Amino acid sequence: MSYNQLECDYFNLYNQFSKIDTKISLIYGRNRELIKDFMLFYRQIIKQEKSIENLKEQRNKIAIKLNHYMKKFNASPDHLHYSCFFYKEHLNAFNIFYKAIAYYITFKQKLSDTQKKQLANNNIASRLNYYYEVEGIDNFVSNIEKDLTINNKYAISKYALNEFHNAMTHLCVIYLNMNDKIMIDNNVNSAIRHLKSGALYSYKFIIKDYFTLDKNDANLIRKIFKLRDYEYMNIGNKKELVENYIFENYKDICTEIINKLGKK
Repeated sequence: MSYNQLECDYFNLYNQFSKIDTKISLIYGRNRELIKDFMLFYRQIIKQEKSIENLKEQRNKIAIKLNHYMKKFNASPDHLHYSCFFYKEHLNAFNIFYKAIAYYITFKQKLSDTQKKQLANNNIASRLNYYYEVEGIDNFVSNIEKDLTINNKYAISKYALNEFHNAMTHLCVIYLNMNDKIMIDNNVNSAIRHLKSGALYSYKFIIKDYFTLDKNDANLIRKIFKLRDYEYMNIGNKKELVENYIFENYKDICTEIINKLGKK
């Protein structure tokens, strides 16, 4: 077996997952644990960081999880494709996405338990106010704080996982059974947009969480305002030079945030 065949197996498995997710996600929610497994597996395939035998073991573990998931919802497996079309146009976007994910995970790991609870409380209050006008919400949140347990199982944001899933769904179409160039281009471009969106919002979530904890970092605020002005002036500009500038500056800002947390 080659890395190419592993990649083909990967998209066959993801296609199975995507078919069932389309049916049940609106009612039962997404299986983000599986999406995370797929994401890590995909990076290892394209980076070829592990031996084929090691990756085959991971592939089999994911296949078993997927099989259990499909049985749970009485889903029938789709037919397998024994050959695939291979593309590389999206790999730069995937690398941008994965780098942002790594920053997000590092940021979460740098937070103290007190900071994690502060962010959890803020998110609970924000979520409740999104759905209802809640009186006495501060008292409500403070009352449950003593029972709050921090679980880092989903250190990756749900938004980023959803964007990765959306990108893979587009790629499944072209890897497995697409031969129309216009449709290929449309799906590749859509996958790239989802991956870059997941990356951008991972950086933005770091910034948002940091300023929930510390709203007085004037120097960092100036840098963010300057970058946001640049984004506004370049709305709709998809030139690679512009996008690279934006991602590099968000990365630099998040690097500074992570370094600041390490000193607190």
